[in-house]
Amino acid sequence: MIDNQDQVERLLRSLTEAMPLPALASPPLISNLRGQSSAAKITPECKVAKAFYTGDEGGIVCQVIFDEDEAEQVFLWGAARLSETSGCGRIDRNRRYRDGNR
Repeated sequence: MIDNQDQVERLLRSLTEAMPLPALASPPLISNLRGQSSAAKITPECKVAKAFYTGDEGGIVCQVIFDEDEAEQVFLWGAARLSETSGCGRIDRNRRYRDGNR
């Protein structure tokens, strides 16, 4: 998929303006992260602290924070594996776009 650069820039700007964005981690994301780190408190509730565009193949990647007191561990994950809880639809728009349902 070749991304529409204008659409990507608008989405990133929208995500950045809403930071930190409350979100829910998907069950596969939770399982994967728990397998990587036994010390971190991985819960479904998280916050998106930063978002990066990694190109056509990678899409938008988010820095996810589960516990603000344990900021030494950095978790990066594709935005398509998160659901936002703010009701603004920014992450959901990204998922639809990446799935080809524009």
